[in-house]
Amino acid sequence: MPRSEMTFCTVVTRNQLGRCLTLHESLKARQGHIVFYALVSDALRSEDSWIHSKLPFEVIYPSDINLRGFNQMKIYYDAFELCNALRPSLIKFLMLSRNKKKVIYLDADMYVTSDFREIKKALEKYSFCLTPHITQPYPLDGMLPDDFTLFTYGIYNSGFMAFRRDKISLEILDFLIKRLRLYCWNDPPWIFVDQKWLELVASLYQPYLKQIVHPGYNIGYWNIHERKLRWGANGLFVNGEKAVCFHFSGFDPSHPEYLTLRGSRPGQPKPRMVIRQGRRFHNRKNTALARLIKEYAERLKQHSAHWPKAYRYSKNNGVSITKRQRLLYYASRQRLNRLLRE
Repeated sequence: MPRSEMTFCTVVTRNQLGRCLTLHESLKARQGHIVFYALVSDALRSEDSWIHSKLPFEVIYPSDINLRGFNQMKIYYDAFELCNALRPSLIKFLMLSRNKKKVIYLDADMYVTSDFREIKKALEKYSFCLTPHITQPYPLDGMLPDDFTLFTYGIYNSGFMAFRRDKISLEILDFLIKRLRLYCWNDPPWIFVDQKWLELVASLYQPYLKQIVHPGYNIGYWNIHERKLRWGANGLFVNGEKAVCFHFSGFDPSHPEYLTLRGSRPGQPKPRMVIRQGRRFHNRKNTALARLIKEYAERLKQHSAHWPKAYRYSKNNGVSITKRQRLLYYASRQRLNRLLRE
């Protein structure tokens, strides 16, 4: 495919750059030449220029994008919320400032195992692509995740999004940018960062949406029950199709026996998706998954040294900022803005 036809990007904090490098390495291995950008949400151009010399792709700083309200967002959002809130801003920036026509956003904890030909084809016709968490119902077996997990966290997974530059996609991105600037909280079941907003976008712009139901995209703990993995001579397959990207959401390489440490509903104990004595799958029956996890964990460990260990905005003058303090700051800003409008 043409060298610059599709652009890949992600949003991370400085202490997640090891995951970002692992994603980039897997992309390059399967796509050949790629155009890749990483927005590092807590990086400062004046202090973190050394990062460039250690990375094989371009780093975007928040100051490059001229984000409205960023100085307040970095205080009232935590690291996870801020990264989610910045996704549409990065995609729009790449379209307008870097003249990119097709932009694919991938979470940094994705691992790519094949090329994105289906997305390239879909963006010829549609303005944007999203992947639903599941394409087959969960069994009623009392295990997690289940239907209520989807009610809590949303139908679509925002770790994968693809946009074609056109009037509709720019309208969608502006819609998201304005709302995520104020409402990108990790506070389920009321709201879960940007994923509930994607449901509204999918409803409002349904004719322009391609829902990706190919089993090879955005494979994760939430849909592993419906996707049978198999290694073949030409790589990893899922339900007979080429596996394209696996989402290691909540994966900790120091505990590779767990696929994820996430997956519960609010108020319930977090079920560790144990591979060996798993919830809906078993390591001894799923050797393909065990092999993939081992490969990813090894790559991740290779790339995770030498990066800052702490999120820059977790503290103020050396004192940790609590969730309550962030919310109080947000509420005070909102009250001030209302007074100024009166």
